[in-house]
Amino acid sequence: MRLTKLKEAYLEYNCRYFRNSLPRDTKVLWGVENENCLGYAKRECSYPGIFKTEEAANRAKEKIEKGLIPEPMAKYTIWIHPKTQFDVPKSRPTKVALITLLHEMVHLKLWKKYPKENHGNIFNREMKRLAEVGAFRNLW
Repeated sequence: MRLTKLKEAYLEYNCRYFRNSLPRDTKVLWGVENENCLGYAKRECSYPGIFKTEEAANRAKEKIEKGLIPEPMAKYTIWIHPKTQFDVPKSRPTKVALITLLHEMVHLKLWKKYPKENHGNIFNREMKRLAEVGAFRNLW
């Protein structure tokens, strides 16, 4: 299977700026998950048959969010809105698309340790770290 340019960028950035700590199997797609956003990251956890009740599943989910037990079968998807491309073909992501991709990758990084963090201080510190190591050079 041929990788899309977005997925290639994800893998390169994961290696270069995140020490390959993000899930390699993350789907990176052109699409609209939220019309009001340039990008959107989503985490889906499935618990097929391992909990007898919904209450037990919810308790386990809380422990996972606190990092007390491992996350079972999490699947991650990043959507990049096609409007980030302006009139450029999707075969070559624009700078806006790549900046958006880095932004969404920060969400993936923080979900394990800070599942409730959205765009607060911890998120901003990580974005600043990326800027300091040159992730946005030639993009901004």
